[in-house]
Amino acid sequence: HLTTYHEKDGSVAERSRGSKMVTVIDAVAKKLNASIEALEQTLSRCGCKNYDEYRHVCGQIQGLRTALGIQEDLLRIQEENDD
Repeated sequence: HLTTYHEKDGSVAERSRGSKMVTVIDAVAKKLNASIEALEQTLSRCGCKNYDEYRHVCGQIQGLRTALGIQEDLLRIQEENDD
């Protein structure tokens, strides 16, 4: 069983692998990717007022990508252990 997150009502429940519900892992990845996209749009629109702000936004993107990578690694390890 995997823990799942229901996007419509925000509830969390257990599910089996075959279910169509979105897993918590998928929901977190979706939120992280949305945050990355928003920050990248800020950069592409020249939304930074100065170099320090630019560096801050780049650091946020780097941190979010690191979090996604860690999440993917942990998921891969879990799947390998399940086999």
